[in-house]
Amino acid sequence: MNKLHPDHPRKIFIAHSIGMTDKAVEYAKTLGAFEVYVPGIDTIQTGTEKEILEANRRALKDADECHVLWDLSSLGTIFDMGMAFGLGIPIYIVKTKTHHWTKFVVKREGKYLIE
Repeated sequence: MNKLHPDHPRKIFIAHSIGMTDKAVEYAKTLGAFEVYVPGIDTIQTGTEKEILEANRRALKDADECHVLWDLSSLGTIFDMGMAFGLGIPIYIVKTKTHHWTKFVVKREGKYLIE
């Protein structure tokens, strides 16, 4: 089971690459009673990029934590992480692939990026 922030969040935003929607849904199921927001399911993906980012921002504003599953293919996931950081929301790295410039993030897999 994943270590959750000591304040026991009620709402978790799961930032993820759109190609990892199934894995994000799987992960959401492991969170039990927590309320989760999975953008690949909960954000309408047929809008413009701006509409998608605005919907994710609204959801992030209501979140207690941002958990991240990323496969290096989505700049939107990086954007969501930046929004979470800007809003002061703890960011928990669940899963990522290795890439030379992402070592900072990869080393924190299973840990909080910012507490």
